[in-house]
Amino acid sequence: MPIVAGAVLAAVLKHIIGKKAENREGRLKNADRIGTLFAAGLIVGESLIGVIMAFIIAFSVTNGGSDAPLALNLQNWDAAASWLGLAFFVTGMFFFAQRVLKAGR
Repeated sequence: MPIVAGAVLAAVLKHIIGKKAENREGRLKNADRIGTLFAAGLIVGESLIGVIMAFIIAFSVTNGGSDAPLALNLQNWDAAASWLGLAFFVTGMFFFAQRVLKAGR
């Protein structure tokens, strides 16, 4: 689903940026460059967080702790967790769109 949402967002942003006639090609190229750079940064950040979490888990397991040292034991948070995840996803898409639109000016 995030890939489809990202593709739709990219098409909408490309349409919005491409509406103005002056320097259309340069603005589209700049927005595409900024969008790609931002997305690559998110991917690298996720990878680094994964490595950090692996170190934390390995440290916990080797010292006799659990294999889920960062787990929260919350009861009845299924619906709230889904809504919070959706809210963070939409906020991230909004932030991404603002950055790309700013670069496309």
